[in-house]
Amino acid sequence: MITKEQILIFKKSADSLYKSSDYTSATILYFKTLFAVQDFLLLEETGESPKDHTIRFRQLESNFPDLFKEL
Repeated sequence: MITKEQILIFKKSADSLYKSSDYTSATILYFKTLFAVQDFLLLEETGESPKDHTIRFRQLESNFPDLFKEL
């Protein structure tokens, strides 16, 4: 289960890596942050946290179609 604190840690780490010009690692953590936010929203909306990418995409598609399209 993802928490707001974990999301903020991912983002802070991504920002730190970006500032040190480690763009590849920063990009990976920014995506992890994005997925964490979406997982948090899904948990709040459905009461369930996705176990893998396939489940995440299907849940986003049905519960948050705009986020799904953006992703």
